Amino acid sequence: MNNKLYILILLSLNINNRLLSQENTNIKIETAGFFDKDNKKFPNATVLTRDNLGQVVITHEGIKMWCNQAFFYEDKNFIEAYGNVILRQGDTIDLKSNYLEYNGDSKLAYAKGNVIFKEPTSTLYTESLFFDRKIQEAYYNNYGKLIKQPSDTIVSDIGRYFMNLKKYSFRENINLKTPKHDIYSKKLDYFTESGLAYFFGPTDIFTEDTKIYCEIGFYDTNNDIGYFIKNAQIDFNDSKIKADSIYFDNKINYAAATNNIKITDTINKTTTTGHYAEIFKSIDSMYITKKALVAFYQQKDSIYIHSDTIIMTGNEENRIIRAFKNAKIYKSDLSGKADSIHFNKKNGIAQLININDQLTNPFIKTKKPSICSAFNLLSKI
Repeated sequence: MNNKLYILILLSLNINNRLLSQENTNIKIETAGFFDKDNKKFPNATVLTRDNLGQVVITHEGIKMWCNQAFFYEDKNFIEAYGNVILRQGDTIDLKSNYLEYNGDSKLAYAKGNVIFKEPTSTLYTESLFFDRKIQEAYYNNYGKLIKQPSDTIVSDIGRYFMNLKKYSFRENINLKTPKHDIYSKKLDYFTESGLAYFFGPTDIFTEDTKIYCEIGFYDTNNDIGYFIKNAQIDFNDSKIKADSIYFDNKINYAAATNNIKITDTINKTTTTGHYAEIFKSIDSMYITKKALVAFYQQKDSIYIHSDTIIMTGNEENRIIRAFKNAKIYKSDLSGKADSIHFNKKNGIAQLININDQLTNPFIKTKKPSICSAFNLLSKI
């Protein structure tokens, strides 16, 4: 007898829990100025209309909605809202539109007409938007414009917002604008809090005096730095850098390139190759290592300098080239090698320097540089 009573109590609790659960998932009408129910004109719908005191107010599991008029289909747990519609989810999401559909069972909302979708750090403008509350994602496919406070603007044909990650994924005809950048891409992920933009596909980045191309990479729009791989290339006004990967800091006009590097300088008429390089554009200097080679061209001939490491400093008129370790120099009518080479492009003087070994005592070996030869390369052209 006790067992039967126990089972009856459990069944009763389960039924009550299901009923309570079902009640908690129903859309609730909090406030409405006028109620109208006409099955001939509006089958199975209750028409709710605002009055002079305020809009229709609707709630459902953590959201609150306002509108001028609503059609409530209670048997389907579904509502259609018209006129100055607002859907608010806590203090994280604020959705405004001319029209909105909301299904209380699937928790899916569809907004249309002058849609404004706000989260704490950004605002999206589009004509229609799907908002899935179950997975906390929003989606548009007919052009949208995102403004990230205080300065970034992104437009695209397709976009999806992941609320838990605070990330937008944009697709097709993307243009990200900041005060210092203009970025075009086919696929871009953007984090609204950090301002990080990740590219997947052909991407062009324009600054005031620089053009960057890559097919995979990221740019930190807050700190003005980026990292680019897969056909990475940076074009300055007077030089071009190509490499397997390039790091770029726009604030200090600095770039670091890695592997299969080719740097073409049209002002200084040089081509430089190697596998690691650092370029300081604002002070006209460059450091390149790992099979470093620089070729600079004169009217009648070309000069090649090769070594483990090469440092170039100065502008076109005052350029100094320093080559270290296993340095070699080539020209049509001469060649030479030394431990290091110092070449002054202004006067054409090249100095080949070897390390002179001197035994000052039986246990200590000192090395002192001595100039083995110096000659004017330009006078021989």
